[in-house]
Amino acid sequence: MKLALTLSAVLGVLSTRVECFVSSGGSSLACGARSNKLATNGAFVQPIPSRCVATAERRRRSGDLGMSTVVVPSDFKLPIGIAAFGLAITGLGNVGAGFPVSVVGLLLAFQATRVKFEFDDVAMEVKIGETPDELESSGENAFVGGESRWNYDTWTNWEVYPSEKLPILMYFKETQTKPEGQIHFFPFIMEPDVLLQEVRARVPQVVK
Repeated sequence: MKLALTLSAVLGVLSTRVECFVSSGGSSLACGARSNKLATNGAFVQPIPSRCVATAERRRRSGDLGMSTVVVPSDFKLPIGIAAFGLAITGLGNVGAGFPVSVVGLLLAFQATRVKFEFDDVAMEVKIGETPDELESSGENAFVGGESRWNYDTWTNWEVYPSEKLPILMYFKETQTKPEGQIHFFPFIMEPDVLLQEVRARVPQVVK
């Protein structure tokens, strides 16, 4: 039952992300949830409690290190896994459930070829382009408003779901979009090790 709920929650969040892709014309990936609960097939997933809470003093260091800009390479393991899971369900005779899951996997694979996460001295930004030299701004985030660019000193916490050993979703909360805090989820269509290395270096954390 716990495994089924977890899969339901993950696929529900991924489906929400797909709706974000369509609403923004495919130009933005990292859009956030409108509320502190996400609907997933009639259930609700509370925001993931973070064990990694950034302190103001440590966050300020990321802007003082003079770090080089890093574009996280694409990673296709999650899209391929989701598509394969959908095909397996279809193969068992449940086309109605398997086909949409496979479509989500294929869409994520397409997004992985063009959506890039860039880390500079000040912020993480979602950009569009197939190579680092071709990257352009993803423009207005149609779901939560503003640019898909978030300064490190506005991050309050972040978490990997369900775990860093099995990275499927990245969660973080920031106060740049709105003072009371805006939460964001995005699937790992980029190399998890590189992304987490950059997040740790630029948004240091305290393990509680």
